[in-house]
Amino acid sequence: VPNFAQSAQRASSVVVQAAAPASAEAPAVSQAAEKTLICTSITAPSLEGFLAEIEEARSTGVDVIELRLDFIKDFEPMRHLEQLMQACGSMPYIVTYRPTWEG
Repeated sequence: VPNFAQSAQRASSVVVQAAAPASAEAPAVSQAAEKTLICTSITAPSLEGFLAEIEEARSTGVDVIELRLDFIKDFEPMRHLEQLMQACGSMPYIVTYRPTWEG
């Protein structure tokens, strides 16, 4: 079972690798496609809805999931975070908890 720091590091390294600056020479189309990742945000207001959206995202073929924890009403990190991370399985994910002033 990965801990939060390991999971966040794994997801960050995937995103950073994908966002690396382009070299002076443009890569071939096939090389560029290998670095392009699709990320979707999970924004359900309930834990059950969140779990359902994670499963849907995994089944549609996205590469990275963003877990927008600030959308879950009554979120309890000690109870819910491990369950949400496990629901992502081996898929990389980004954990986000934004204050309301950030939107």
